[in-house]
Amino acid sequence: MGLKSKPLSQVRADVPIADVSREELARINLNVPVSVRKSWKEAALREDVTLSELIIKAMSKYSNTQVSK
Repeated sequence: MGLKSKPLSQVRADVPIADVSREELARINLNVPVSVRKSWKEAALREDVTLSELIIKAMSKYSNTQVSK
């Protein structure tokens, strides 16, 4: 007997769907000038997001890809 998935519309409200369906993350390290990092960090604070979220958003637009959260 196999398991069957429910449509998301039928999943209980207390199930953290975003956590369950999140894609695995990979770490990326890069070197940027301190002034660039500072301006990125300030932009992230203004938008009330993490620096990672800001960079992912920008790179998603640049590469025309969507990111699952």
